[in-house]
Amino acid sequence: MKCLSAWIVGIPLKPIDFAEIKAAVEGGVLGMWMPPVTSAWSIYRLGGRGVWFDKARRHDDPVPPTSWEDALKTGIYVLDDQGRLLPAIRDTVRLCADHGVAMLSSDAGIPLLPQTVEAYRLLAAMLRAYGMTEVEMRQLMTGSAKEMLTLS
Repeated sequence: MKCLSAWIVGIPLKPIDFAEIKAAVEGGVLGMWMPPVTSAWSIYRLGGRGVWFDKARRHDDPVPPTSWEDALKTGIYVLDDQGRLLPAIRDTVRLCADHGVAMLSSDAGIPLLPQTVEAYRLLAAMLRAYGMTEVEMRQLMTGSAKEMLTLS
């Protein structure tokens, strides 16, 4: 069995660090996992872990879904005040496209969130809105993942 490398943006929960992401891509990761369960959206819909809200709480202390305002204070959010991708996220998507790194997300498979196909339609619309070409999106969303799977 082969293990394939991927980077998870947002675990551990901390501000997004593009330099760290770039180093991971240049170091050879094959997948970029984003957004994880530490996203504001996931915390709003699903809840989270106690330590995310208070360092004195236990990691396994469950927290139920929160208000959107509390989720934004705690979790990772990828848009600015005008609804545009944060520069670090925009640069991450471009970096992954340029290096053939697959963009991965488990959020599209959680029953409380949009159906998987619809979730990926929304993702494609967002990528188009931020300037990615159809060829780049196909590579990012299917080609890179397919290549990654053939390595195992």
